[in-house]
Amino acid sequence: MPAPTHTRGLIPATLAALLAAGGTAAVLSASPAAPTPEPAAIGTMAHAADARQLSGVFRTVAAEVMPAVVAVEARVETAAAQNPNAQLRRFRGRIPEGTNPEGFDPFSDPQFRRFFEESFPGRELPPGFRNEQNQLRGPQTGSIQVKKGSGAVIDASGLILTNNHVVEGAAEVTVSFENGDRYTTSDILTDPDTDVALLRLNPDDLDGKKLPSVTLADSARTQIGDWVLAFGSPLNQQFSMTAGIVSGKSRTSGLAARENFIQHDAAINPGSSGGPLVNLDGQIVGVNTAISSRGGGYDGIGFAVPSSDVKWIADQLQENGSVKRAFLGVYMQNLDAATAEALGVPTDAGVLVADVIDDGPAQKAGVKEGDVIVSLDGKAVSDPRSLSRVVERLEIGKSVPLAIIRDGGRRTLQFEAAALDDAPQQLARRAERRPQMNGDGEIGDVFQLEAHGLALAPLSDDWRERLGLDDAATGAVVVAVKGAAAEAGLRPGQLVERLGRMEIASADDLKKAVDAVEEDKPLLALVSDPRGGNSSFRTLRPAAE
Repeated sequence: MPAPTHTRGLIPATLAALLAAGGTAAVLSASPAAPTPEPAAIGTMAHAADARQLSGVFRTVAAEVMPAVVAVEARVETAAAQNPNAQLRRFRGRIPEGTNPEGFDPFSDPQFRRFFEESFPGRELPPGFRNEQNQLRGPQTGSIQVKKGSGAVIDASGLILTNNHVVEGAAEVTVSFENGDRYTTSDILTDPDTDVALLRLNPDDLDGKKLPSVTLADSARTQIGDWVLAFGSPLNQQFSMTAGIVSGKSRTSGLAARENFIQHDAAINPGSSGGPLVNLDGQIVGVNTAISSRGGGYDGIGFAVPSSDVKWIADQLQENGSVKRAFLGVYMQNLDAATAEALGVPTDAGVLVADVIDDGPAQKAGVKEGDVIVSLDGKAVSDPRSLSRVVERLEIGKSVPLAIIRDGGRRTLQFEAAALDDAPQQLARRAERRPQMNGDGEIGDVFQLEAHGLALAPLSDDWRERLGLDDAATGAVVVAVKGAAAEAGLRPGQLVERLGRMEIASADDLKKAVDAVEEDKPLLALVSDPRGGNSSFRTLRPAAE
């Protein structure tokens, strides 16, 4: 889209005063017939002029963007059109009773009982969030169902952005323009991890015609408080526009595997999915993908995939037909104040490595549990999400510097990026673990850390049998928690693989680690769950006396 020839973007500061003063009501109270307006009325008229100037910007953006907005109809086989969230996670299982001659029975603890419940994986939406419901379902005819959403042309040759959940499972998609033009395509490229899809129209269908298009902005420049306009076809009201402001950045909702949403309050409803979110320069800053809603409609919170992410995804889809991502091969967590204190590093030092995948690229580079990753490829990282974003865009096979803090000292490793497609086999290490309770048995020795509220038992053969662990498993079993340990999220039945700076591979290691604990200082524990899942560091801060 050509750069606008007029100037806009900054709205006069007096607009804020207009809103604060009562806006429209103040304007209506001014009498145009008064020959000598009072000072207050003069100020109100000035505010009204500022409001009209903002309206003019909205009108200009609508005129530029609306021709490039499309209504999307996706034809889907009914089997594929079923709600992917219909199969929710279920929990069930029986817990045999276990006793202890000394009266210490962790298996009677409700938390310990829940630990042994069998979990059947599924896709469950967080309460109050909707994405599949944020596109409309049209009439079903035979075995075909039509889903409806929105989109926008980003290249005059016929490239159209929308949501994956709008077109998922579709054999063909029809797009309609405001001027009545309609095109159908079966060239559908998707990235389910971010809920982004790219449609490519057939050049023969366009017959040399250049479509109106909208450019992608640098969403990193978008700030909280910026005006944004949402375009789309909500509730079958095709080619609508609503206005709001950016109300948050880097949001997550649990709707997609990789999330970095812009939150805004421009009204979006079912049918808005895939529509563009644009700034006052008429450029796309995001693709609307979800709403937070109690009833299924607009509740004041919408989410959009940032345009900077969308651009990289669209380039990957055009070049490869899918998105090629690199992966690091670690489980990581935020470095909170308590954990940073226990490690002796600044709270903003970087990202804590909780576990390293066997034979993954990080392990090959020399990364270890307890390392704090400071930067990758020269880019500083402050949290797991920022690190993941740097990692995924690395060139596969390229070697880059990886800066870490280990035992208080900084060092640089060389990291070679590997393709995420190779990751699933390496991530299976913990997935095979499943707890099985067989017999009552004895708990055995218990090491108690009273100040930190933690009781641990060596991982004996009896415990291995109870928890269904093989001989390769290491650590100490959590048999009771209270106080600091409970507040840190520890539960009976978990394994502590590392206590302080000491790894626990035997009963002797456990005794030495317990003896080294300082009762008046935070204690760092690396905790895992025998059912599977990630290890994570937990910091146990003793209560002040």
